Amino acid sequence: MMDAAKRDIADQKWSMALSVMGLPFRTLAHPALKEAINYSAKLLRYKLPSTMVLQTKLLDKIYADVKRMAEQNMWGHNFCVRAIVSCNGWTNQNGRPQMNIMFINHYGKMLHEHADGSNITKDAKWILGHILKPIKEVGPNKVLQFIADNAFVNILVGKLVRAEYPHIFFDGCVAHDIDLFFEDMGKLP
Repeated sequence: MMDAAKRDIADQKWSMALSVMGLPFRTLAHPALKEAINYSAKLLRYKLPSTMVLQTKLLDKIYADVKRMAEQNMWGHNFCVRAIVSCNGWTNQNGRPQMNIMFINHYGKMLHEHADGSNITKDAKWILGHILKPIKEVGPNKVLQFIADNAFVNILVGKLVRAEYPHIFFDGCVAHDIDLFFEDMGKLP
């Protein structure tokens, strides 16, 4: 009988392998693959994890591990790392407002949160709540700047963030400015 710790390690390796290769978890349920692996595994007395275990427990474990590694990469240094909080909003195919909150520093970019704005009014109060949360989580002293597109509501949120944390600057997204500039140029006769 295989001990539980070794089985957990083997399950995690299968889960990670499928995730990294971009293969659906149901791949392990294919009869030919299952037969080949299970026959080989009889020699080692290991049985592949079920699709349900891959989609739940093991996926949650991979998510937690990747998040921990990303946070370690972003914040786990012996000196004070400064970052930018950035948000980007859009409307999905079903007409529902969506927003991503990201941290950006010289170590890279990390998605902090995806906010689904369905069934709410996407106003300054809602956006501000989603911006202040990550600032408070990492510590306001680690955040230098807040960047968002140049919608009026985001400019208002930038002013509110600055009122609460005077050292955090708000800047509109330059790419959004350029996009608006070219849209306006395209309207010229």
